[in-house]
Amino acid sequence: MSKITLSPLSQVKMALHSARHGFSPTHGILIGHRSANSIHVTDALPVCHEVPTRPLVNTSLRMADIYLSDKKEEILGWYTANATGGDEPNVPALRVVGSMADQSGDEMIVVLVAVEGDRPLCTVFERGSGKTFTQKVDSSRMECKDAPVRDVVNRGIRGMSNFSSEYGEKGLAIYDYADHVSSYEKREDLDLRNWIENKAVADFVARAAAR
Repeated sequence: MSKITLSPLSQVKMALHSARHGFSPTHGILIGHRSANSIHVTDALPVCHEVPTRPLVNTSLRMADIYLSDKKEEILGWYTANATGGDEPNVPALRVVGSMADQSGDEMIVVLVAVEGDRPLCTVFERGSGKTFTQKVDSSRMECKDAPVRDVVNRGIRGMSNFSSEYGEKGLAIYDYADHVSSYEKREDLDLRNWIENKAVADFVARAAAR
C-alpha cells in the first residue's frame, strides 16, 4: 500500500480555499507524482466553491492536464471541504474522484479538509472494498506534518482578513477556477485570478518556510 505525502504548499492552499468560502463546499484537484509505493501530492489546484457540475469538472481537469503536459507530475486525486462538517467526503467529491479513477485506471485519493475544530487539517481517503472513496488512510502511511502547516494556515487566514501579518501580507487571496472564469473588468484581474498558480499564496508559503 502506498505511502502518501502532502506537501506544505498543497495543505495550505486547500485550507485557505476552504477558509475563504467557509459556508460553501470547496473542491479542487491534487497534483504531484506517484511511484510503485508512494503518492506525493506537491500542489492543489482550487476548482470551485459550490457543488461541481460536470462541465466545470471536465474543463478544469483538461486545463490541469495541459498545465502538466511538460512537467513530471500528474493528477493524483481530488480534495474537498464540507460546508456543514462531517467526517467523510461529500457525495459530489466521491463521484468526481470515482469517475477520475475509473477513467485513468490509476490509484487516486481524496482529501477532506477541516480548517476549524480539533480535527486533522487534512484527512486522506482511498477506495475501499466497496469501491467508494470512504476508506480512511491510516496515519502510519502518512508523511506530512500538520502542526507547522496549521500555523502557516492561521497566519494566511489572518492575511485574508486584511490583517498585516509578520510576513507583510495584507488581503491575501486565493482563487479557484470558478473565480477565474467569472466576470472581470481588466486583463490584470484575469491574471490575478490564475487559479493554477495562485502565485500570491505560493510566495507566501515560500516566505513562511524560509523563516
